[in-house]
Amino acid sequence: MKCIFRNSLFISLISASSLASAIEFDDFSSKVANLQLNGNSVKYGESLRITPAFWWQAGSAFATKKLKVSKFSTYFKFQITGPFSPYGAADGFTFAIQANSINALGATGPGEGYGGDVESGQVVGGINNSIAVEFDTYQNIEFNDPALPHIAIVINGDTRHFDSSLPVEEILPSFNNGKVWSAWIDYDGETLQVRISPKDKRPENPQLEKTIDIAELLGVNNTENYKAFVGFTAATKGGYENHDILFWQYREDYFPIGELKK
Repeated sequence: MKCIFRNSLFISLISASSLASAIEFDDFSSKVANLQLNGNSVKYGESLRITPAFWWQAGSAFATKKLKVSKFSTYFKFQITGPFSPYGAADGFTFAIQANSINALGATGPGEGYGGDVESGQVVGGINNSIAVEFDTYQNIEFNDPALPHIAIVINGDTRHFDSSLPVEEILPSFNNGKVWSAWIDYDGETLQVRISPKDKRPENPQLEKTIDIAELLGVNNTENYKAFVGFTAATKGGYENHDILFWQYREDYFPIGELKK
C-alpha cells in the first residue's frame, strides 16, 4: 500500500503537467493510515470495505487531510460481492465530497451512508454541504430509482431522483456482478464528468455530466483554499452486499487519469 500526501509548498514547486497525486492507495493491505473509518467501514485484506454483506450496515471513509476540490481528477477500482440476502443485493455506495466532518455518516439502506432518512417527504440526517456520485444497486421506487443498477450525481445528502437537473444513468452489465470495475471522475472547475467501465480502460465519453460550482455548493469557495473532505460511503438494509474499494488515486488538479493524450 502506498499513500501519498503532498503539501502545498512542494506542489507549488513543480509544474502542473507533472503534479503528483495528492493521495494514492495501490491497495489497502497495510494499515489504512490517513483515512478515517466510520460506522461499519473496515480494512479487509487488501481492500477498503465500506460496508460488509450484512443487514443494516452504514459506513464511510474519508481522507484525514482536506483536499482541494475546485478542480480534481480521481480514479478508483471497486468490487461488489456477496449479495446473499433473500431481499437481493443492496444498497450501493458513493464517492463523496463534503465540508462537514471527517466523521460524517448518513443513513442505512437507500441513504447509502450518504443520504438521510425520508420523513414526511423531507430528508433527515443526510450529509449536507456535499456532492456525491452514487453507485446504486437496488431500486427504491419511492426514491424514483430506475429499474436497473445506476449511477447518479446527488447533492446535499439526498439520494432521491426527483430533480431532473441531476443526471442518472442505468448501467449494464450490472456493476454488482462480482467483477472488478473502474471509475473515473473529473472536474475542471465547471463540469463534473463520470465514467465507469468493467474494463480497466477509460471510456472516451462520460456516462454522467453536470455543470456545477462544487466549491460554492459546499461553501468552501472563499475558505481554506477550496478544500473539503473526500472519500466513500456505503450502506445495506434488508438486502446486502460487500462494498469494496481496491485502488484509489486522487489529484488536486484537472488531469484526467488514463486519458489517451493526442
